[in-house]
Amino acid sequence: RHAVPDLAREQLGAQASVGELRINPFLATLEARDVALADAAGVPLLGFGRLFVDFEFSSPFHRAWTFADLQLEQPVLDLQMERDGRLNLQRLLDALPPPEPEPEPAGEPVRVQLLRAALVGGRLRYADLRGAEPVRAEFGPLSLQLDDIATIAGQRGPGTVEIGLPGDARLAWSGELGLHPLASSGTVQLQGFEPRQLWDFAREHVRLAPPAGVIDASFDYEFAAGAGAPTLRADALRIALRDLAVQRAEGGPALLELAAIELAGGRVDLAARSVEVESLRVQRGRAAAAIDAAGVLDWSTLMVEAPGAAAPAPAAAPAESWRVGVQSLALQDVALALADASRAAPLALDLTARRLGLGVAAEIGAGEPRVQLSGGVLELADVALVAGAEREALVRLASLSL
Repeated sequence: RHAVPDLAREQLGAQASVGELRINPFLATLEARDVALADAAGVPLLGFGRLFVDFEFSSPFHRAWTFADLQLEQPVLDLQMERDGRLNLQRLLDALPPPEPEPEPAGEPVRVQLLRAALVGGRLRYADLRGAEPVRAEFGPLSLQLDDIATIAGQRGPGTVEIGLPGDARLAWSGELGLHPLASSGTVQLQGFEPRQLWDFAREHVRLAPPAGVIDASFDYEFAAGAGAPTLRADALRIALRDLAVQRAEGGPALLELAAIELAGGRVDLAARSVEVESLRVQRGRAAAAIDAAGVLDWSTLMVEAPGAAAPAPAAAPAESWRVGVQSLALQDVALALADASRAAPLALDLTARRLGLGVAAEIGAGEPRVQLSGGVLELADVALVAGAEREALVRLASLSL
């Protein structure tokens, strides 16, 4: 225990402390409490309240290094993106002596079996110092439990993960995990996430105020990384965004207001390069856009270009295209407003899409995009096209159906 601070100072140029360390050779257990690691200036990097490891003497009978229990309590990780774009932990890793080159592994990996692993009360604190003002966020509490995890071929074990997000949101995973080969399946759920809670990370890149709205999402998945290319399939994808409101950073009327956007029955297949959606519904709201006298659409000015940013290199066309399909795309009671000041007599178009429904099939990526629409239905109301400062009516329709 007393040697840890000296090792940290000599090997990492950091400060370390261990409150308590107990090793029981008869039970093959290790317990450490109140461990903390900080950089040379004393800024915290990581730490935990308690670590408990229980090694099994019966490992030879399992033909694997077997751990009955691994517990980590109240771990805290402080990540900081420095002004030069490097993480604070990277500086510690750079201080370590370079590892000896290892021969290419042959055959099966070392057999390790973990009967139970648990993490409780974890927290992640992140700070980004690259902008004009520091941006900070904290995630937690984090809890994790894994059972029967091993580097034994084909073995998978059940597990759960849950982490608290800013604003009382929750991200959770439950499923199975295998290490040899790396494979996992399960369900991911996001509940009550408000984008405005993390908007500080985007404020220097977009000219928008923190948006209102709450997102819930979930999907099932199957992932495998064997000898060939990794495979990933996601099914039963559901995304619900409610009470969305977007406006410019300087204020003014909302650019977009929607009561609900709901996506259901989504499927993504990485190997097949396909995205399929059974239903996408947009309900009750208003969208507004304006073109100024110079012909510039206001929505095109919302992104902030980085000073001195070089023009992006032309992207090479992908070898294969992606297929995207939406069986049912529906808009209900959405008002649209467009003002065009670039003409000699400024124009304004207002309408309400009472009902819009169609199917969409597209192929994008390689070559020109191809889009096919099917089964269209359109019902408009309160259609008005006016011109000039006096708003002279060019077209007025109480309703229009196609």
